[in-house]
Amino acid sequence: MNQDITNLRNALNEISQLPDEEITVLIKQLMRTTYKKDEYFSTPDNPSTAICFITKGLFRSFILDRNGKEHTDAFFGENMFMSSYSGILHNSLSINHKQALEESVVYRIERTSFLDLLNRHVGWRVLLQKATEQD
Repeated sequence: MNQDITNLRNALNEISQLPDEEITVLIKQLMRTTYKKDEYFSTPDNPSTAICFITKGLFRSFILDRNGKEHTDAFFGENMFMSSYSGILHNSLSINHKQALEESVVYRIERTSFLDLLNRHVGWRVLLQKATEQD
């Protein structure tokens, strides 16, 4: 089995104790995406509605103040989940920018597919809460 998927399974089990069959359903829907250094996962003008699991690399989340100065508010590294709270829960814009600080690889599931999972098992709600608390 791919080490990235093993790490994802382990992270999911630490958070929500999902049955193996639920994790298998998720894995079938994941898309592997690579981000180059300085490429954006999301911006206020181009928000993401995906939940990602980072298998390689590092991202930062920041906002711009009225003067255009950047203020970093979070970092997301390997074996962490990353998402936009407002994008996932409300399908709305976020004020945060999420940018790769180095070449990064994520496995992502889009909002609509993830919302389908929420009806399958309560563990998905726990995952959603944990993933979006970091935004």
